[in-house]
Amino acid sequence: MIMTIKESAVLDLNPLNKSSSGVSMAGLFGAPIGFFPEKKKPSLKELDFFAGLKYRKNIGNLSSENSYLLEDKSLSNMKDWIQRSVDKFFDEIYKPTGSTGIKITQSWANLSKQGDYHHPHIHTNSLISGVYYVQTNSDDRITFSREGSRFLTIASREWNEWNCETWWYPAEEGTLILFPSCLTHQVLDVVGEKDRISLSFNTFPTGVLGSELDLSSVKV
Repeated sequence: MIMTIKESAVLDLNPLNKSSSGVSMAGLFGAPIGFFPEKKKPSLKELDFFAGLKYRKNIGNLSSENSYLLEDKSLSNMKDWIQRSVDKFFDEIYKPTGSTGIKITQSWANLSKQGDYHHPHIHTNSLISGVYYVQTNSDDRITFSREGSRFLTIASREWNEWNCETWWYPAEEGTLILFPSCLTHQVLDVVGEKDRISLSFNTFPTGVLGSELDLSSVKV
């Protein structure tokens, strides 16, 4: 993240700064994290849908066999809301021209029982990834990790989102979090009594990327 002296002098370290679009933003490791606090808890129909899913083994937990869940009619309302949220986040970060959009590609459920975890990972072939929390415990959280190594190590008297190696945010039912797909994230061991269920998804740009003038134009 590049900041001018004027910008750094007035920088608000509050990790949940509200943008003009109403999306709460965090500048974690110089990477944008989007929070959609208007909790949209799943309907009974949507809960029944997740309860009926078949799962396969993943590293540390379970992942749904179906990896295109948001294409199911049972989640049509949820998909519409998530797509609108992704559009807001994409516009807030990239300020694209009208010729470029973004669409949801794969979407799947994660099931973590007591003692399960979700290993550190990134999402390839995706620009923005997201996680929507269907069912969680009060102490569930998502943890992000800094990319790359530091040239210098400086002992800190307290941790913040600029000097830490990892940073976590609470995973609350009905909440949606969006982040760059290249940002490493994980879920530590579930210690609560309830199974932790989340919906993850990837996205990819559509339309025209780059520009003809810069000789970087690609139509997707």
